[in-house]
Amino acid sequence: MTPQKHRMIGPLGRAPLWFLSVGVVLPMCSTPAYAYLDPGTGSILMQAIIGTLAAGAAVFAGLRHKIGAAIFRLKNGSDTETRNAQDHGGDKA
Repeated sequence: MTPQKHRMIGPLGRAPLWFLSVGVVLPMCSTPAYAYLDPGTGSILMQAIIGTLAAGAAVFAGLRHKIGAAIFRLKNGSDTETRNAQDHGGDKA
């Protein structure tokens, strides 16, 4: 008996050949885009990137504050009434 070679059946077995054929045929079918980007496009993209980074930093800071407060409550117990009374000049024991 000779060992049989296993062939993959289905679209995954022929995926490399399919990608190769698309990679060769697709550039042959392309046409020029005739697109124009004016000089202001770069500044709009920079504003979008900076705005996204600023929003992400604000979300991260808010989450960090909430997580820190939760850890502080776990570490010091739930004595919020005592802390609130002391903060406002009261004496609650």
